[in-house]
Amino acid sequence: MTTSPPTLSIIVPTIGRPSLVSAIQSLDYQLGPLDEVIVVSDGYSKEARQIVAAAGPRYVYLETAERMWDYGGTPRNIGISRARGKYIGFMDDDDMSLPGALDAIRQGAMESPGIPLIFRMKYMEKIIWEVPEIKVGNVGSHMLAVPNIPGKIGHWSARYAGDFDFITHTVELHGGSVAFREEVIAELVQPSEGKS
Repeated sequence: MTTSPPTLSIIVPTIGRPSLVSAIQSLDYQLGPLDEVIVVSDGYSKEARQIVAAAGPRYVYLETAERMWDYGGTPRNIGISRARGKYIGFMDDDDMSLPGALDAIRQGAMESPGIPLIFRMKYMEKIIWEVPEIKVGNVGSHMLAVPNIPGKIGHWSARYAGDFDFITHTVELHGGSVAFREEVIAELVQPSEGKS
């Protein structure tokens, strides 16, 4: 068992929606001194750039050269390549981290070191996952935390089920090891058609 909590890198793809402000605010007071939040805009976004600049030095802003329209896959992959934390978590710009979410990730990483973690999430008054299994519709980006180990992190695909593709690939790279956690760490605040 690991003795000290791991540092975290939280990756947030965005298209510059106003909800990015509340997403960032839901993380702010939970960050440890060496944690970071990497916001990656899908194409240039003056709004996202300004929001991140106002958030402070632990927030990093990156952007793709052009709009990719791939459900946030490319922005997440860019964020992964830049992440310095021992564990990488994910969040959409219309999600909110619930109180204690980052502590739950740290605790899960200490109890199940070196393997991917899948937490639970509130989605439109429903808690997912109900059954701990990796399948489309049962895993989402904000439910995941993965060790930042080169060669053991999947690649986000350019399709709507990219969350499923990413976690399936990452778990394969870990020899099938994964820890499902009961904690509910996130909530989708405003479902929308314009998902990044």
